[in-house]
Amino acid sequence: MGCRLRLVLVIHNHQPVGNFEGVFEESYQNSYQPFLDVLSEYPDIPFSLHTSGSLMEWLVEAHPEYIDRVRGLAESGQVEILGGPFYEPILAGIPRCDRVGQITAYTDFLKNL
Repeated sequence: MGCRLRLVLVIHNHQPVGNFEGVFEESYQNSYQPFLDVLSEYPDIPFSLHTSGSLMEWLVEAHPEYIDRVRGLAESGQVEILGGPFYEPILAGIPRCDRVGQITAYTDFLKNL
């Protein structure tokens, strides 16, 4: 008998706070949007998606249609949204109260979308 292999597709999208608007837009046009276009054609392929808080803030303002698409994929069960710290700090390097605050801030942000 062979072993069953399980592959988990986890995508991490990030742009740092203060990055240039053009970098955000180019990354959206060349990466974030095309990725959803392709995966949307394969609804039987589930994946997990983490988008940093700074990138999510930009997407809400610049491309709300992206948020709507991700919401639809989540509602269909194709995508699982992964939380995390809002501004992508190295959690082990910051005080515990700040770790909790970062995760809580991002969780609240996502719930309010």
